Amino acid sequence: MELINGGEYLFGNPFGISQSIVKWDELLKNGLGNTLSSGKFACGTSNSDIHFGLHTFGQTVTYLYLPSQDGFSSGAVQEARRGGRAIASTDGSVAYFTLNGAHIGDVVTVSSRDPIEIKVHAKAVDRKRVRKIRLVSSYAEPMKFPAHGRDYQRTITIDKTKQSDYPYPSSSCYFRVEVDFAYRGNIYTCYTNPIWVKMGGQNVLVNSSFETGDTSGWKVVNLRNATSSVVSGNAADGSYCYGIYHTSAVGWYVSDWSSIGQNINGIIEPDTPYRVGFYYRTTDSYPFRIATTDTSLMMHSTPIVTVSNPIADGQWHYVSATFSRSPAELNYEPYLAFFYDYSTPGTVYVDCITCSAGP
Repeated sequence: MELINGGEYLFGNPFGISQSIVKWDELLKNGLGNTLSSGKFACGTSNSDIHFGLHTFGQTVTYLYLPSQDGFSSGAVQEARRGGRAIASTDGSVAYFTLNGAHIGDVVTVSSRDPIEIKVHAKAVDRKRVRKIRLVSSYAEPMKFPAHGRDYQRTITIDKTKQSDYPYPSSSCYFRVEVDFAYRGNIYTCYTNPIWVKMGGQNVLVNSSFETGDTSGWKVVNLRNATSSVVSGNAADGSYCYGIYHTSAVGWYVSDWSSIGQNINGIIEPDTPYRVGFYYRTTDSYPFRIATTDTSLMMHSTPIVTVSNPIADGQWHYVSATFSRSPAELNYEPYLAFFYDYSTPGTVYVDCITCSAGP
C-alpha cells in the first residue's frame, strides 16, 4: 500500500499521508488475526512512480531490510518485500526498530508477563535532524518521545510489572514506529512497517508472585543456615516477593543451600517449548539458576537459566529462556525450581516466576 504517493504535495497532509495512514492502520487491525497465523499483511511503502510534476523522483524512498544479508539479489529483495520488511520515507531519512530482537515484518511470541523492549534507530539525511519518535500500536494511543541529533537511538521499555514507557498489551497486537526529521521549519517523516506480537500461553505456575503473602503452591528447601521468606514491599510484581538469605560458604557439602519449586509433570505438555522467566534483585555477585529437578529439589540436569554474573545494583532485572522436556525427563525431574546454593553467602530476592507455552 502506497502511504506516500505525491498527492500530499499538492493537496496538503489532510488529503495525503494522514488519510493513507488512517486507512493503513485500519487494514492492519482488521487483518491482525490473519497476520498472526499467516504472516501476511498490508505492507506500507513510499511511491512506486511519479504522480505529479512537483514530486521529484527519488525524493521519497522505500527501504527494504534484508535479514539474510544476501546482497541485492532479486530473490532477497522479493523475500523482503513479501515479508513486509519495508520502511517508507518522505525524504530519504531512515528509521528502524527491533522488538525483543525481532525485526520489521516478524511475528514474535511474548509470554503474558515478559517485558517488551523496543529499540529505535533513526538517521537523518542532508542537514536534517531527528526531532520526534512516535510509537504506534493496535491497542493504545500513539505516544511521542523526544529525540535529537542526526543519528539517534532510543530504547522503549513496555513492562507489566515495573514502570513502563507505554501501556502493556492485554492481547496480541502490533507495533510500528514513525520518526519525524526537521530542517528549516519543515517536517519529514519515516514510517516503518509493523512487528507483530502474539501473546503466549498462560503461566502454569501458581502463586508465581507470592501475592498470597506466603509460599502456597511451592515446595521450599533450606539446608544448614539458609533461611527464606516472603517479603512485603519493593516487589517487582504486586506487593510481595521471595527472599533467600545465606551466611556460610565453606564448600558444597557444608554451605547453605536453598531451592523453591513446583511440580510441572502432568501440567506442561512433553516435547513442547515453554518459556521460563523471573525477576531478581540482589547486591551480591553470587550465581543462581532455574532447572527441572527431582522431588527432593536437590539434583538436576543442565539448568534452563543460569545467572552467573548477576547485576548487583539492588534493582529488579528480568531473565528468561526456553526449554522442553520429554516424558522420561519429566518423570525423572518433575519439578521446576529456583536454586541458590553452594558458596553463596549473600541474599537474593526473586519475583514473578513464570512458565508458559511458547518460544
